[in-house]
Amino acid sequence: MALIFDNFTSLANAAAFAGEAKTRFGRDAAIYTNADEAAEAGFFPFVLTAPVVLVDRDEDYADEDTLRTLVKNFQGEFAGT
Repeated sequence: MALIFDNFTSLANAAAFAGEAKTRFGRDAAIYTNADEAAEAGFFPFVLTAPVVLVDRDEDYADEDTLRTLVKNFQGEFAGT
């Protein structure tokens, strides 16, 4: 299961957040530009506002609280897991 972030004000902000998750936390992240694409990724189809970023979870859930807070710096929101 992934951490789900959505409602970014721009695709550039979503991409920057996904990049930060990768470089700072070593987590893979995928960006989807519409909810239908994201739903095909195999998670519960929340009502999401694109762009959507899925960030892989670690087994020990390290840094998840930081990511949930950090997304606000990229003008996005944490939607769930």
